[in-house]
Amino acid sequence: MLSHGAFNFTINGNSMEPRYFHGDTVKIAACPDYHVDDIVLYESGTRLVVHRMRAIHGELVITKGDNNQFMDQAIQKTAILGKIIDHNPIAPQVRAAMVFNFWEEALYHECKPYCEKLGLEIRCMKNHFFEDGKNIGLSAGSPVSILDREKPPTNDQLYIHIGVPIADHLCEGFVHKNRFDGVYRSGTYTSPYLLTHSENFLVLYGELMQYWNAAQ
Repeated sequence: MLSHGAFNFTINGNSMEPRYFHGDTVKIAACPDYHVDDIVLYESGTRLVVHRMRAIHGELVITKGDNNQFMDQAIQKTAILGKIIDHNPIAPQVRAAMVFNFWEEALYHECKPYCEKLGLEIRCMKNHFFEDGKNIGLSAGSPVSILDREKPPTNDQLYIHIGVPIADHLCEGFVHKNRFDGVYRSGTYTSPYLLTHSENFLVLYGELMQYWNAAQ
C-alpha cells in the first residue's frame, strides 16, 4: 500500500490523545527521511504503532505516545513504515466526556466487561494525572458524594480516578488531595463494603450519570 503513495490508518487506543483519539483516521505516507517530532507508523513485533519520534541516534529511533508516561523501547529506522500527513477526526460527540482511571488493577479487570458494555473509556494507569481536563478522585473513605457538587466542571474531559488513596496531609502510600480538583465518595450511601467491586462501580456510574445529565 505504501508503494502506491499513501493509505488510511485508524487509530486504536488512547496513547496519542489529545492529538489523536481512538477511532480517528490518519493518512500515512512513506518518506525518504524522518525527523524528531514526526508522528510515525512503525512495526513493533506483530503490532503497528503510531507514536511521536522523540530522538534519533544513528539508526535507532526513540518514540513516545503523547499520552504515555514513558518512552518506548528503541526501534530501528527500518521498522518505520511512514508518517502521518493528514488527519480525519471522529465526530466530537463520539468521544467520551469522562475517562475512568482505575488505580487498582484487580478492580480494573473486574469492571472492564461492564465498562465495555456501557461504552466507557477506561484506563488502568496508577499514579498518573492528566492535564487536558479536570481530575476528580473517588475514594471509599471520603464522606462527600459527587452528587453534592453543584454542577460538572466546564472542561470537555473529566478524569474520574477510581480507588485512589487520598489524604488531606502528607502520608506514605497516599496522594495529597490538592492533586485533584475534588475528592468524593465512591459507592452507596449505606456501605461500599456490602457490595462487590463491580456492583459498587455500577452504583457509582449511575450516580455520575445522574450528576452529569442533570447539568446538561
